[in-house]
Amino acid sequence: MKTNWNDSQGLFDSHAARKEKPVVPNYPIVKLDKNYNNKLAATYCFFHLVVDSEFYQVGKTYEIQVLNKRILDATIEQKIIYPYHKLTDTVARIDRGVTLQEYLKQMNEEQRGRDLTLLKFALIVFLILPNKQ
Repeated sequence: MKTNWNDSQGLFDSHAARKEKPVVPNYPIVKLDKNYNNKLAATYCFFHLVVDSEFYQVGKTYEIQVLNKRILDATIEQKIIYPYHKLTDTVARIDRGVTLQEYLKQMNEEQRGRDLTLLKFALIVFLILPNKQ
C-alpha cells in the first residue's frame, strides 16, 4: 500500500498548527518576598521559615510566587519544627538573610501582635520542580 507524501505532510501541518499552550497545574500558592528572586535562580532547593500550619505538608506541591508573579513549582521535601525558644540567628538567616531580631520584628508585623512565644515555626525545605513549559 502506497501513501501519498502530501497526505502525510498534512498530518504534520495540522499538528504543528495547534500549538497548544502547556497546562499549568493549579497548586496552592506560597508568596515570597522580593529577596527570593536571586536565590531561586541558581538552586535546586530553598528554605522558607514560617509559622507552622497545616497548609504546609511534606510531599505536597506548591506554586511559588514572588511579587505576585508565578516563578516556579516546588514540593516540600522536609519540614523541621522549631518552638519559639529554639529559634536562632542561623535559622533566621537561612531563610531571609536577616538577624533573629529582624526576623521576629517581621513576624510580629505579620502575626499582628499575636504572642510569638506560643507559636511553633517550621523551616521548610522546598525542592524545585523542573519547568515543564
